[in-house]
Amino acid sequence: MNKKIKINFVRTQLQCIRKLLRVEEALFRHSREDWVIINDGVEKETIVLGISGKPEELVHELKAKQLRVPLVKRFTGGGTVVVDKNTQFVSFIFNEGTVEGLELFPRKIMEWSGTFYGKAVEGMFSSPPGAKTSAPLRRDKDDFSLRENDYVFGEKKFGGNAQSISKSRFIHHTSFLYDYDKALMDLLKSPRKQPEYRENRTHDDFVATLKSKYTEIGKEEESEDKRRELLLGAVYESLREHRDFEVRSVSFDAAENVLLDYNENVKPSTVKLWCDKERKWNVCDD
Repeated sequence: MNKKIKINFVRTQLQCIRKLLRVEEALFRHSREDWVIINDGVEKETIVLGISGKPEELVHELKAKQLRVPLVKRFTGGGTVVVDKNTQFVSFIFNEGTVEGLELFPRKIMEWSGTFYGKAVEGMFSSPPGAKTSAPLRRDKDDFSLRENDYVFGEKKFGGNAQSISKSRFIHHTSFLYDYDKALMDLLKSPRKQPEYRENRTHDDFVATLKSKYTEIGKEEESEDKRRELLLGAVYESLREHRDFEVRSVSFDAAENVLLDYNENVKPSTVKLWCDKERKWNVCDD
C-alpha cells in the first residue's frame, strides 16, 4: 500500500483578494508542501488582471474609478475577472507527482482539473442517500464540461482559471461565479483574444452562475448558506475520498505565515495598481 500524500486544506471566506493571491504565490514559490485553498467571497469588489494584462485594453477605466473598484495584477497568466462577495475560489498548489501520472504541462493540468471538477459537480448534483426526489435530475446539453480553458454549463462559462508551472510544482486556481453584479461585470471590456466558443457574445450572454444552476436542478428550496456550500463542499469531499490523499485542515494563518517568511527576501508579483492624472497605471509601493 502506497503512503498517502498529505494535503494541507485551508477553508476561509471574505479574504482580501490581494492578500489571498500573495499567500498563494508564497505557497507556490516558497513552500514544498501540497496545498488546497478554498475561499468563499472577497471583502471588496476588485478587478483582477493576469500578469500581462493591460488595463486600458481590458477595463472601462473611468467607470472603474467612478465606482472606486481597485485593480490588482496577479502573479499568474489568464484573463481578467471582476470578483466580489459572490465569487468562490479554489486553488491547487501541488508538487510534481502529487497527482499520479500528471505531467506538468498547461493542457495536461487543465484536463486533470476538468476531470476532478466533473466528478465534484456530479456529486453536487446527486441527491443524498435516502432523499426523496419528485423527478430525476436533468442531464442534457447544459451539463458540466471543460471548454478550451473554461468550465461551462452547456455553452456558458461559470468558472475561469489561471496557472503557473515551475520545474517541479504548479498552481492552478479558479474563480467560480456563484452569482454576479451586472454593474461590476460591465466594467470589463470584451477581450480581443476570446475562446472560439464565446462567438463574441456579451458577458451577460456568455456567463452562467451556480446560483441559477442550483435553481434549475431543484435546489432552490435549500437555504442560501447550503446552496453556497454545494460546490465547495463537493470539492472537499472529492479531495477527502481521493485514494492517494490524506487531507488535513490547517488555518489560513498557517498559510499566511509562509507569506511572512517569503516576503523577507522576495517582493511579491501580485500588486495593486493605481491610475495617475495622465491615466497611466502604476504599481503601488506597499
